[in-house]
Amino acid sequence: MDVRQLKYFIAVCDAGSFSAAAEKLFISQQGLSMAVLRLEKELSCTLLKRTAAGVELTEQGEYLLPKAKEIVAAVVACEGHFEELRRRKTTVEVACAYGVMGEFAGQMIRDFQAKNPTFRVTMGEYPDLLCEEAVMEGQAELGFAIAPVDAKSFDVRPLQPSAMCLVVHESHPMARRKQVALRDFKGMPLMVMNESFKMYHNVVARCRELGFEPDFSIKAGEASMLYKLLSPGSDPAISVDFVCRDMHRPDAVAIPIDDHAIDWQPCLIRRKGEELSAPAAAFWRFVNRSARGGDAGELGT
Repeated sequence: MDVRQLKYFIAVCDAGSFSAAAEKLFISQQGLSMAVLRLEKELSCTLLKRTAAGVELTEQGEYLLPKAKEIVAAVVACEGHFEELRRRKTTVEVACAYGVMGEFAGQMIRDFQAKNPTFRVTMGEYPDLLCEEAVMEGQAELGFAIAPVDAKSFDVRPLQPSAMCLVVHESHPMARRKQVALRDFKGMPLMVMNESFKMYHNVVARCRELGFEPDFSIKAGEASMLYKLLSPGSDPAISVDFVCRDMHRPDAVAIPIDDHAIDWQPCLIRRKGEELSAPAAAFWRFVNRSARGGDAGELGT
């Protein structure tokens, strides 16, 4: 027994017939009839007598009707209460995959709050896969995740991608290369971020598409570790171009990887079809307009 079945039962009683109730509910008469039949089956009794003139309540129907109205009224009151709380909410929780906050999300959030001073954004930073988990489990309403993201579970808005690069010590034989292809990695030991990061999975998937298995000598849990390990004779590392710039290692050479299939692609996500709180909905629209190059201060639809 669920609230929807009780609502349908009440509607039939109030309208006096299935056809009249179905018309008011904007559903098919057959669908309405099946819902009431399922309710009767669950309760192991007949609630309504079907007659040529419409319906009549049985003794059990007479018993259920006032209680069904009480239950539905209580549920509607609860929904209204929590909808009002949602509407009044002024803070939105945003999960950020590592790297996103420093690259652009932090500034975007500051711009949003400057134009929307009644709203506040709080942020938590996570490894890529845990960022999606935080949104799915309700720890955050929105997330700045890294593609690919499951479109069946999330609404996804792609943002500006960043290129991947191969980082080598200046003494490495490849240091003078202008760019490298992913095929160049065949048989080459590499340092990379570990399985908690989309970078790892994207590189593995692309290498397999090209017909070989990548050889990872080190899988790090943070980008700074790859740079600490970079030295004469060390294996090259795969990283994101803006991380290379931020590390300020004069002896580190970042060589662009000529393969956009492994680009670091951030995106804004929310649970599929979820109705957002007022600040989350405003931030979602703000980011969408920013991504399209419009006036981010205007909150569009």
